[in-house]
Amino acid sequence: MEEENKIQLPTNSKVKVDSFYLKTNTSFINLYCIKVTPITQDTPKASILIFHSLFEDSSEYIPLATHLAAEGSFECYMIDFRGFGYSSGTRAYVDLIELQQDVFTLIQEVHNQNIQRQFTLPTFVITSSYSSNVVAGLLINNPHLPLAGVIMCSPAFTEDDRRSTLPIVDQMVGMCLGPLMHVKLLKQIDCKKEQLNKPRNVSKR
Repeated sequence: MEEENKIQLPTNSKVKVDSFYLKTNTSFINLYCIKVTPITQDTPKASILIFHSLFEDSSEYIPLATHLAAEGSFECYMIDFRGFGYSSGTRAYVDLIELQQDVFTLIQEVHNQNIQRQFTLPTFVITSSYSSNVVAGLLINNPHLPLAGVIMCSPAFTEDDRRSTLPIVDQMVGMCLGPLMHVKLLKQIDCKKEQLNKPRNVSKR
């Protein structure tokens, strides 16, 4: 990861904001990534990955990430999909499989960080509109990704899509609107963290 400051990042006494590039498996394609972390002695509650919709970039979601980090004590990550924002790639060119590779790249990066540190944080995903379809497709083909949950905002699903995809990703997807999204996320995180910290009983045979 190469440190890089491309946009005017917000200043907030409660959070730290960094930006860097992530390498992908595609030659010459690097993803611009923003990380927002709470400035606190406490361990963050969870890692939250936020993915923008078409013809947007990660800067659209900095206010959301800043709020979640400052008020909820979450660490947040956002990328510009290839071809958008400050990521490399053909401008505004959309390929569903390649965007799924971008999502996987960030999930893998956060998973590797979890392995390196001495504690494991549950990882949640927040999507918006078209990125909901990108993530849903990725989950269908990779149901065992290291994710604790997904919150999809305005997913672009038809009724046929809902019947075919939701039974597959239902255990991981929570569809919420407005303030309910934050409440549901908090409840899911508290529940998941309790499960992670619960001591395991090993029966002797």
